[in-house]
Amino acid sequence: MEKYSNWRDPGTGIQPFLPPAPVKIDRHIGQIVVACVRDYLFGPLIALARIVLLIPVLVLLVSTRYISYLFVFHALKRLYQDWVTGGLIRLTLFLLGFHFIPFNVVSLKKGRQDPTASGSGQRQPDSIQSGDIIVANHTSYVDIIYLYGRFNPVFVQMKPLDTTTTTTSRDPTQVEHRFRRVSVYEALRGCGGCPAAASSSGTSLAALTREARARRSGPVVVFIEGTTSNGRALLKPMDVFRVQADVDRESRIHLLLLKYTTSYPSPVFPVGNKLAHCFKMCCQAETPKLADQDLPSQPKSALPVDNLNSQLTQLLANLGRLRATKQGYQEKQKFLAYYYR
Repeated sequence: MEKYSNWRDPGTGIQPFLPPAPVKIDRHIGQIVVACVRDYLFGPLIALARIVLLIPVLVLLVSTRYISYLFVFHALKRLYQDWVTGGLIRLTLFLLGFHFIPFNVVSLKKGRQDPTASGSGQRQPDSIQSGDIIVANHTSYVDIIYLYGRFNPVFVQMKPLDTTTTTTSRDPTQVEHRFRRVSVYEALRGCGGCPAAASSSGTSLAALTREARARRSGPVVVFIEGTTSNGRALLKPMDVFRVQADVDRESRIHLLLLKYTTSYPSPVFPVGNKLAHCFKMCCQAETPKLADQDLPSQPKSALPVDNLNSQLTQLLANLGRLRATKQGYQEKQKFLAYYYR
């Protein structure tokens, strides 16, 4: 769309904030009739059936969340959430149409196969422990649901940097309190938007990872882009790892790329209404496809903090064979203001 040409990345020519559009193909009258019956008759019926089945599952999810507060020991609470909540989330994804979600652990290095690889030719995944950091891309609220079911992690929200702070004024020994823990509901509600200045005081990323490790709360998920894109490219990363003092040496970084291969209606959610988008996604008879690709973890001590954000983004781009753009959350804020005007 030409009216959104201001948000076309000059280096790649990609508009990362626009929802995917259907591919225009020439159809004869028979194909048009079949498509109309499928989209406007059978599609809503399929969506209504899925919603009816989803309601009791969601009620059970809320109930199990409150039941988990009764556990005194963190280990038992974690085990209960992994099995019960994880199973219900997997059922939720199944009802949404995600019947099978493959995940691959790949290496970007060429050469001999890793000796720890399994018989299928894929490297066995590194164990993700509580307090580790999962750096992921972000394209949809389905990302949050999937990560919640698979890892039961700690979701964090990062406050944008003060633009008046220059690079030369950074103190590498000063911990910056720019992060706060958010619930799954808050993460879902904020999906598609942009990070805003937090009204309450935050904490450091290192403090959050140490707390998650001590309480066995799961890994910490960081969406390095800060907002959602349409999945065609990666956005410019936020300044997550900014100072040396904010690095927890005991944490390991796990890179995870989520990619949807269904073209239209696509599960990606860069902008729009979540309920309308979810209903449209549930209308499709074709199973939406979600692929999870992981990269073997790296200790943060092995990576320099100065260029860590750009290095992680480039690794994610290589992992998903995506291109990195210069568009970031600040450009997304301007795009949303223009889109909803």
